Amino acid sequence: MVCGNNDFFTELPGEFTIREGKHIIFLTHGHGYSVYNGTDRLIRRAKALGADTVMFGHTHCPLVEYREGIMLVNPGSISLPRQQSRKPTYIRMSVEEDGEINYRVYEVE
Repeated sequence: MVCGNNDFFTELPGEFTIREGKHIIFLTHGHGYSVYNGTDRLIRRAKALGADTVMFGHTHCPLVEYREGIMLVNPGSISLPRQQSRKPTYIRMSVEEDGEINYRVYEVE
């Protein structure tokens, strides 16, 4: 977990990287990267960290998109979805035997 914009009085980190399979994943809530205005800043930070994947939130809108060599992953929100359908979402990540990672968005009915 990472600290979000409303997580006051917590000792959670604001961001960090992990290695999963053959990938380096950069995790951040996203508010510090102006994600409502796009993902360019996230992509630049991921590249600077040597990451090939960014997991973020803040927008409450699900996203799985590959841009500029970076996989962008946002699970959306279970409790406060903001995409057009307003359906609660989450993402399941699976790591294959060859180290590849797959992401699938699920809507909660």
